[in-house]
Amino acid sequence: MAEFVQQSMEQMLPEIQQLRRIGLMSKEETNTLIRRRKQYEYKLRRRTREKRDYIKYIKYEMNVLDLIKKRRKKIGYNHKLLEIDIQIVKRIHKLFRLAEARFQDDVKLWLSHIDFAKTRKEKTITGKIYARALQTHSRNSSLWIGAARYQFYTVENMDLGRTLFQKGLHINQESEELWFEYFKSEMCFTEKMMERAEKLEKISRSTQNSNDAILNAKLPILVYNKMIEALPNSMTILFKIASYCSSYKWGNRVESHILENIKERFPKNPLIFSLLAENSSSLNESIEHLKKGLRESDDMKKMCSIYAAFCLKSATEENVEELLGEVFNYVEFLDEESLCKCIICMKNMKGNEKAIELTSLALRTHKNSTALWSSKIMLSPHQETRNIIKKATNEISPSDIWTVFETALEFVTDSEASNEVYSYVTDFVSSSISNASLKLNFFQWVVDNSREVDQAYQRLIKYYPKPSGIYSLMIQQLNEPDVQRKKVAEEWIREHPKTIDSWITALEIFQLDLVKKGTIFQRALQSLSPADSQELRQRLTIQKQFSNVTTQYN
Repeated sequence: MAEFVQQSMEQMLPEIQQLRRIGLMSKEETNTLIRRRKQYEYKLRRRTREKRDYIKYIKYEMNVLDLIKKRRKKIGYNHKLLEIDIQIVKRIHKLFRLAEARFQDDVKLWLSHIDFAKTRKEKTITGKIYARALQTHSRNSSLWIGAARYQFYTVENMDLGRTLFQKGLHINQESEELWFEYFKSEMCFTEKMMERAEKLEKISRSTQNSNDAILNAKLPILVYNKMIEALPNSMTILFKIASYCSSYKWGNRVESHILENIKERFPKNPLIFSLLAENSSSLNESIEHLKKGLRESDDMKKMCSIYAAFCLKSATEENVEELLGEVFNYVEFLDEESLCKCIICMKNMKGNEKAIELTSLALRTHKNSTALWSSKIMLSPHQETRNIIKKATNEISPSDIWTVFETALEFVTDSEASNEVYSYVTDFVSSSISNASLKLNFFQWVVDNSREVDQAYQRLIKYYPKPSGIYSLMIQQLNEPDVQRKKVAEEWIREHPKTIDSWITALEIFQLDLVKKGTIFQRALQSLSPADSQELRQRLTIQKQFSNVTTQYN
């Protein structure tokens, strides 16, 4: 092993000598460079070689290359590139090849090598790396796309790029991503050929020769036709391609062919009506296409969502009532998000009164929607808030009602109305029909807003359930007097004897009362499971050690 390492180091000597001679590195730096390289070389000669050793060596050589580049710029010396810089680059490529041969399954390794070659603008080497990578990872669509796009857009070798796409699709025939990128590349190629023809003034777009396949956008259509043969049941990619065509001025030639094909194959799909609406010449025509979709579509919920989104995008102060009024005729098919967007749009354009009408209409079919009830609270006068949340509690379960309560508590600023809301929420949360999460959320809000903490605490623990978090929050608020903290701690361990935190907190509070502390510790060991008892001991030991260290430091 040593003789091979020595041979490698001897091959680096001319490079090291040049670095020292022209002043890019000092004697100490070159000695360090030799020592580090020798360490890496020995690691790569071991019987069991690890990938991280290759990566570290490669990164080290890259850093050396960057350092040399900066120092060349600093001293203005650009000679001896072949003897120094190129030798380091060759070594990096060699290390990558060795790593790739041993760890072929690691795609990131191949991509790192490709990125390095790209930064060096080594087009031929980059192509060769892609070729070797694809031999190993022929099922990786992203690699095929990267290789083909590199030839198409960087090398500008359209024929090779097209060949790579076709080879990739021969192996990965059902890859939607690969088909889409192939289509995009052919669209880009057609665009370049049209621009070239215009610049040469041999042809204009208004008098194109119908026999010229490329200038009549036949290549993208051909790719599309092949794609629907390979993916007969895939709709998403078809609509994605149709939408992409609109980014080109001449894209309507391809788009019209695609739309006709989609209409023929999926006549009731909501997306076809969406595309027709987007490509219509007027708003009325677009609305007619969408309404037709509402009558004929096989997916009413999706169609209504598309209709709502289009109306929101097209709404103005003049037509907003008409458009959104039509939308709310299908309110039972719309989701919460779409409804809330419509309500916000109406509020911004026509004020609260019209928005409240839409909200009330939506709540007829979405009675348990917390978002809609919250919207109604924010739109309605403050004096009506108590009645609104009272109605909401009849429709929404206690486990979900907190969002509505929080909106009411935060939004209402009128003093009298605010007190009414707070009183109603407190009564509801403190009642026997409440649940643990609702109680905890409410008590956290009370603490954060500095309301009547002690009174709220007493009411919340009157009925079960009694969340553990309430006791913890209450103790945090009661720094003094100590009597109250002890009382809460006693209640906590009585109600939650299986919770470790309750026992630890109680032991901290009673730490000066050694007799009581010992009694609590014994009760904890009796109440907790063996595993929890062990965890309790460990946490108490850590606390004691930390306390000792803090005392010594102070």
